[in-house]
Amino acid sequence: MDDSAFALELARTALAEAGIVAVCGRDLQDLKKLHGADVDLVLMDVEMPEAFGDDVASMIGGETPVPVYLLSSLPGEELERRARECGAAGYIEKQLGIAGVVAYVRSILGVEGTAGDGQVPSRLIGELIATATGRIRRAEGAMHRGDAPAAAAELHTLAGEAALLGQHDVASAAVASRAIISADGAAGVAAFEAAVTALRTTLDGAAAAANVPRAAAVTVAGRVLLLDDSELYRSVIMAMLEEAGFEVVEARRLSEARHRMRAGHYDVAVLDVQLEDGHGHELIGDLRAHAPKTRIVLLSADAQDAGARGADLALSKLLEPGEIVAAIGALARP
Repeated sequence: MDDSAFALELARTALAEAGIVAVCGRDLQDLKKLHGADVDLVLMDVEMPEAFGDDVASMIGGETPVPVYLLSSLPGEELERRARECGAAGYIEKQLGIAGVVAYVRSILGVEGTAGDGQVPSRLIGELIATATGRIRRAEGAMHRGDAPAAAAELHTLAGEAALLGQHDVASAAVASRAIISADGAAGVAAFEAAVTALRTTLDGAAAAANVPRAAAVTVAGRVLLLDDSELYRSVIMAMLEEAGFEVVEARRLSEARHRMRAGHYDVAVLDVQLEDGHGHELIGDLRAHAPKTRIVLLSADAQDAGARGADLALSKLLEPGEIVAAIGALARP
């Protein structure tokens, strides 16, 4: 369980290559689905939006004999303390990198492996850098709104993703940026901006070392709430929106979007119609009442049906992602 889709996919793929099947979850709703599943080990991230992983570990520890290990980029001393206090069987530091994490899991489960287990494909460095760019943009946006916890959460997640990929310079720069957030006043904001500049420079160095092209810096074009329960489709649209200069806040479920909706202003809300816990158009009334200036886009396989539900724009998901992003951009600039 980890709130980072990138970290989950990396871990799932690396474990699968070592002959270990991993079932992934990002939030408490996913955890409920796994109740009663036949598993041999639970790996639990610590700092997540809905709950602390050590609290969840304490909760499920009395319900199952399956060992629970905390998996986090927190300092080892703090992680060891939190694992001990919540009754977890142990902890694994993300700083080990994915190869080290896989080796640790194999040792826990008694599964033999090979020297190549957990090696990171070079293409993932490019994906990390693209993901990091979006996280930095969201952290800056949160700081400008005065939402320090949201900014800290983005940088903490980035530190964990970078550590798993063995990008320790990037992870350290993200940790340094996060540490400054607790500072008060203008001096704190100035120090944060300097730290983020250093983080971007570190990312540029990682991109150069991996021969990954870097896009030019883009002025933020607006803020988008993106609701879609397809991990792949949402990640594609999100990446393209961020490349176009938008700050994007994602949600997978209607319940999550209701919570995100109240976390500041959005220029555009992009809502998938068919969701596992309802329909995106159910959010329109609340959005109109809470933020009447927010433009609303409904995504559906049947755009004509979606257009009858009171949105500003209805788009078919059969369109190319680039066309959808261009339409959202046009709507954001009245």
